[in-house]
Amino acid sequence: HYNKISDGYFDITIESLNDSESQDSVLREVEECSGLDNLLLDKDKRTILKKKKCISLDLDGLAEGYVMMLMLEKFKENGFNEVLINFGGNVSTLSDKKKWKVSIKNPDFTSDINSTYNLNNLSISTSSQYSKFVKYENKTFSHIFDPIRKVFKGKNSSVSVISTNSLYADAMSTAIQAMPIEKAMNFLKEKEYLKVLILKKTKDGKIRTLFNNLP
Repeated sequence: HYNKISDGYFDITIESLNDSESQDSVLREVEECSGLDNLLLDKDKRTILKKKKCISLDLDGLAEGYVMMLMLEKFKENGFNEVLINFGGNVSTLSDKKKWKVSIKNPDFTSDINSTYNLNNLSISTSSQYSKFVKYENKTFSHIFDPIRKVFKGKNSSVSVISTNSLYADAMSTAIQAMPIEKAMNFLKEKEYLKVLILKKTKDGKIRTLFNNLP
């Protein structure tokens, strides 16, 4: 579902990036061992069949959002009205009287705050290019990978998504981060309901806001 609504940029089949022992074989492995068209999904039987043995699945792009969604459901069932769940890059809240606020850091190694937003009964997920890294051909890249162009992304931006659904926020922040910036801008123009903040650190060290329609 998230692969479809993100035009293919949310892809759980690029787990081979994490398993590659040889830097020189990374792109070849991704080319041969990725793509949702290599999976057969049977919704009735609730099964997944791999067309290629080398295909591996990585649910990191939505796992935290899914767990937070389950936690919120349990808190509601047990009568909790004021809740803040903080997984670092993912934060969710329940609010009756409490006014929860969340601050978004700048996309670099500092803890400078860009902006603070109300997060009452909402979830936010930030996908950054500066938290995890991959080395390829003696160069350091973000762990974020563009599954369409088959290239590593840089390490100087962050994408934050606010939604009533923590799973949706998690998956879409990952997908938008994987897009080329021009694609992301056009994608967001077509989907005005998506509440997104995109920050980028420029070569001169300044923080630039590329897109912001957060409430």
